[in-house]
Amino acid sequence: MKREMLFLTGITCIMVACSQSDPIDPVIEKEENYPICFHLDLQKEVFPFPYARSIPPLDIPEPVAGNEEEDPLLYTCLDYIVYTDEETPRQIKHKSYTQQDEDFGIIYDTLPAGDFVIAFLAHRVSDRTLNGSTLIFNEVNDTFFKIFLSG
Repeated sequence: MKREMLFLTGITCIMVACSQSDPIDPVIEKEENYPICFHLDLQKEVFPFPYARSIPPLDIPEPVAGNEEEDPLLYTCLDYIVYTDEETPRQIKHKSYTQQDEDFGIIYDTLPAGDFVIAFLAHRVSDRTLNGSTLIFNEVNDTFFKIFLSG
């Protein structure tokens, strides 16, 4: 009986000594980013003047589209801003592009899966400052924007 107890105790000690004492490192899954691409192009539209009966007849000619070769570009800079789609949006990314960049008007990026608010701002001012969700320009200019909700 003593032998059997001694034998079982020895086997138990060996099994405990051979067991893995280090905790298994938790596997941290890396968020997978998905590629996205946006093609931006601004088209001019000329709308006729609205007609109203309360306005006396005036000799104002209808607007016409100008010559495309003579018109300056409507914008030379693009700002691409990504915010989280939460109650209090948080800025994730901000990229600025100028007309000198290769593929101006095409934006390539990667984002993790989720809901985002994506804003595009087209303008002609190269000296600007982004303060939170406000873009501050040092001069007055035409600004065009489009906001997308992903998800």
